[in-house]
Amino acid sequence: MKKTRLFLIVGLLFLCIPSSQASAEGGKKFQIELFGGFTTLNPHDLNKRAEFDQMYESFFTEDQYQYYHTLFGDNYTYTGRIDGEFKKIKDAFPMGLQLRYFLTPGISVSLGFKTLSRTQDSQVSHQYDVRSVNPDGVLFFDEFSNSIKNRPYSLFVEAYVPMVGIHYKMAEMSPITFESYIAAGPLLAHCLVQRERYAITTDSYEYWEKINQIYKIEGQGTGIAVDAGIQMNIKLIRSFELFIEGGYSFQRAGNITGKGRSETNRRDQNSSGYTQKSEWEGQWANVQGSYNREWGNMNFTFPSNEYGIDNFSRFYLDLSGFQIKIGISLKL
Repeated sequence: MKKTRLFLIVGLLFLCIPSSQASAEGGKKFQIELFGGFTTLNPHDLNKRAEFDQMYESFFTEDQYQYYHTLFGDNYTYTGRIDGEFKKIKDAFPMGLQLRYFLTPGISVSLGFKTLSRTQDSQVSHQYDVRSVNPDGVLFFDEFSNSIKNRPYSLFVEAYVPMVGIHYKMAEMSPITFESYIAAGPLLAHCLVQRERYAITTDSYEYWEKINQIYKIEGQGTGIAVDAGIQMNIKLIRSFELFIEGGYSFQRAGNITGKGRSETNRRDQNSSGYTQKSEWEGQWANVQGSYNREWGNMNFTFPSNEYGIDNFSRFYLDLSGFQIKIGISLKL
């Protein structure tokens, strides 16, 4: 679907180009550019979800078991294994095109479009075996295994940006030219958090309890994008050029709203269990709170569109970062 949209836009731009272009002093006035690239990303507010889930799993397993082992010594022992981590979004691969019109040989304006998307998948599992005895070491009273799997676990961002810009030729050393540019436009952004969590606890009497959870929230919003940087053009053959571009892109959207849903299924050895489902829609925010337990305190902040009226702050989907683009241009 994304590629289809891009090809449609390419076709529309070509349709906008007259079959025979007027030239200024013998020069071609139109140029079309196709590009792909790499950009650093740090959607800080969205990545807080991965930070929260990492802390949550550790707080209610490793932190708790370590506390009681320190408190009771050999009367409370455990072994554990953690595979994987909750990964954050750190980069993306933009692509797009733009049509430029040369006002003079050294100054041009452009109309363009770019898109980027990034899915960061994680697979995380926790496995613990815990054994505790009474202080005299004679009567065993508790032993259990705890297995938790987060598979799949995904963070996702996507953006569409139509832009207008201006370009200025800084220097020329045939067959290479250097340009500076600045472009701006509206940002159309989309984000998503999706998690499937499976937990099973089994005790020494082979009694087991399973909790399976599905959680998904998504949101869309608008903002502003501004790109600035330096472009190097290398003449190839005829009207074709290779260009390499480096710069910074400011891209931030607010007022993110969307739907969410959760489903929790609980069952144990003695019953077929039950399922709880809920759906909602709302504006994204950074939810703040804490867990206070005997073994410690955990302060947290995570993004959600399901929250109360207290303890939250505004959520921003920030897709800014340094970017490098490479592409082919054709003068028409």
